[in-house]
Amino acid sequence: MLPGIFSGADCLLPLADELKGHHVWVADLPGFGRSPYHHAANVIEGHVHAIIEAIASQPEQVTLIGHSYGALLAAKVMEQIPECIHAVLLMQPVLHPAGSRYKSRLINRMLLPQVTNDILRKELISRGCFEHANAIPHSYAVYAQNELSSPRVRATLADTLAALSRPSISGFGRRAGINVKSACCGGRRISHIRFLQPINPSLLHSSRTVTTFRSRIRRKLRSCCSAQGFSSGEAASRMFEQRNRKKVPNRLVWDPC
Repeated sequence: MLPGIFSGADCLLPLADELKGHHVWVADLPGFGRSPYHHAANVIEGHVHAIIEAIASQPEQVTLIGHSYGALLAAKVMEQIPECIHAVLLMQPVLHPAGSRYKSRLINRMLLPQVTNDILRKELISRGCFEHANAIPHSYAVYAQNELSSPRVRATLADTLAALSRPSISGFGRRAGINVKSACCGGRRISHIRFLQPINPSLLHSSRTVTTFRSRIRRKLRSCCSAQGFSSGEAASRMFEQRNRKKVPNRLVWDPC
């Protein structure tokens, strides 16, 4: 399981915990969570390489589940080592470039330390991550602020945002004629990828949208993971609330570094 930006392995533990009876690895991407940065020239390719190295050490095919930026990485990994991948499940994937305001990693590095809680909340709403301020879980805002307090995470985030602003981040993005509203159609053309269509594409990263995925994630994971009794469980807000109450078990955490 591959988390997105502003997420570490522990953020996905509530979801991983529902895959009873299966060997689950939850990634701390290099530079995020508790993992050191990979220092590769290309931040995205560095993340992809770290994931490929970990998968290559496994004796059998794996199922990749990626959320947001993690879904983009999952798609790129599948492109490079399809023989090692049983299935790919993309949840709210980043298949289109970020805004041009993030294109300079140096400016990103200077501005990120100045992000306050109010600025963060306004940005989340303006980017369509949440519909209004009351929809932003308090635990999420606290988690994001704590992450930004780390120079390592800020540097990784600055480089990642700059890389995501480039039009060529994905062969499945706007360069391929796929935008947010048509991404579902494009995703279905890609072999071995299971693409979950949101009810409202304009709310691609909102907690409400995650809730609408519940039954679809259940069906897809039953087919590609043979998971019995699985449900995506909860909206994004509950995932963060549960993360704060859970002690992180080392057996579930995969550090690809």
